[in-house]
Amino acid sequence: MLVASCGAPSSSPSTIDAPPTSGSDAASDGSKPDAAVDGTTVVDDPCFPSPHAGHTIYTCMGLAFDVEVPAACIAGGCGIILDVHGLTMSAAMEDANTELRARGGAAGFVVIQPSANPAPPQSSFSPVDDDPKIWDFLTRAVAVYHIDSHRIHVTGFSQGGFMTWRFLCAHADVLASVAPGAAATNCPPFLPTPACSFTGAEIPSQQIPVLYMHGTHDDDYVPYSCAQPQVDAMVAAWGLTSNGVIASSSMYRRSRWTSASGTVVELLSHDYSSEAQVPLVSQTKLLGHCYPGSTDPGNQPGQLFSFKCEQTAAFTWGTEVVAFFQAHPRP
Repeated sequence: MLVASCGAPSSSPSTIDAPPTSGSDAASDGSKPDAAVDGTTVVDDPCFPSPHAGHTIYTCMGLAFDVEVPAACIAGGCGIILDVHGLTMSAAMEDANTELRARGGAAGFVVIQPSANPAPPQSSFSPVDDDPKIWDFLTRAVAVYHIDSHRIHVTGFSQGGFMTWRFLCAHADVLASVAPGAAATNCPPFLPTPACSFTGAEIPSQQIPVLYMHGTHDDDYVPYSCAQPQVDAMVAAWGLTSNGVIASSSMYRRSRWTSASGTVVELLSHDYSSEAQVPLVSQTKLLGHCYPGSTDPGNQPGQLFSFKCEQTAAFTWGTEVVAFFQAHPRP
């Protein structure tokens, strides 16, 4: 495992600039000037002491980031996916449910999965403290791996879903498309966490495609009753038109809305569930707060239970995320 020490996030607008050219002055964060190798600018960043293909855990700004770089992406030109876990989880648990390291890599994406502090099962992201660090790391990765600026995407589940909404609100000028799961604005009882209300100052600066997944089956953490108001707020703010249910089975529905300019919003609502008991909250179960199609074995360090939905699902969340991102790059 490679470990790098990196300071506080840089203060910059949401726009991700091109990497510095060879011969530039030393960066303010202490990194060395960039060098050119075989015509490709090598970005020297202290958070990435040895960027290479494969799987590496980088430590930067006090957070650990699992980074998966396909061999075909080391020379640049690939897309990137930020995949963020939920409460009590880790990057390894997130990947056990989304399998984005393999799925994203096969589709030409570098995949970043941060881990919250402290270690599971107490792990929890702070919107105030962690959002700027994670966005800064993503910005650095875009430069280091020479990412295609039209293919920058964010997805997340539960706490990670809330972060995905917040990044949509704050960075729509950079992101191509997003896929939040099991998260909605101002949704009690357990997670009245800030997201993106699509009202007042919380309206994204641009319309971008959104794939939203939420379980209907008595989700005790983020109830399904919060999902439709989240969609309704998007529809009102962006002037979307309903295309109705475009696919369904006995256990799920895929609904779509589009704007006059072609922006697509889709809601995957499902009836799958998990009976896993949550030790941190008396007599509370995951129920609909689970990943459809997941095969999570539930055996990671500090893991309380598997986050998979127990029923055989008509769709797999990780597969849907990658397909949506492939279909919706930035114009």
